[in-house]
Amino acid sequence: LDALPTHKDLTFCDEFVVTLELFYITTFHFMTFSMEQHNLTTKMKCLSQRESNNHHKLD
Repeated sequence: LDALPTHKDLTFCDEFVVTLELFYITTFHFMTFSMEQHNLTTKMKCLSQRESNNHHKLD
């Protein structure tokens, strides 16, 4: 019986796993959000460059 983990150890492990999962999920969402923000910024830059190029053509 001594070799088996106690109920307290199990809850600690469960909490640790849940915390780890939450950490991974949060990190993953943050990374995805950052990538989207970066893509959006890049698109906006490209659009503004295109507009300025078009203005030059009009001149």
